[in-house]
Amino acid sequence: RPKWPVALTDHVPSKTTGTSSAAPQTAAPKPTVASRASGTQPWLHDEMSKGEADALMSEHGLDDGRYFVRTRGDNNPGEYVMCVVYRGKSTHHLITQADGLFLINKAPVGNCTSLDELVDHLKNVRPKWPVALTDYVPNPAAGATATPATAPPDPDPEPQAAPEPEAEPEPEAEPE
Repeated sequence: RPKWPVALTDHVPSKTTGTSSAAPQTAAPKPTVASRASGTQPWLHDEMSKGEADALMSEHGLDDGRYFVRTRGDNNPGEYVMCVVYRGKSTHHLITQADGLFLINKAPVGNCTSLDELVDHLKNVRPKWPVALTDYVPNPAAGATATPATAPPDPDPEPQAAPEPEAEPEPEAEPE
């Protein structure tokens, strides 16, 4: 009998036959945040502190609805934190999973079974979620660039000259 723990490169004999049930396999490499962010999740960032997240958000502007998602790190696999601007301030919301659904702050949000679905779902105001997600903060490690959902209105538009009034058409002469 092998002594536990057994190295992952060693085979473990089957209890019934005494031979291993399968050849040793190496685990597929875990996709990195940068590789996922360059694809369908450009808003996904690596683990960072709350202070670092606040600073990153401030660099990109504190416009309501601006957001990004960061991982919680190896000690909390499958958990994320959504950083979103609400009323001009960065807010942080824990994203976890239960029974195959994603939760924000321990409450289910729709029937979202993936992080992508959750982000898409929150692009509209929802009960207990008062701000629609708009522009994301791109992950620079993935080479992502922000693409706004809609162009925000210019807060200080350049003054423009008033258009010239159109000349009114001459009334047609009445037949005599």
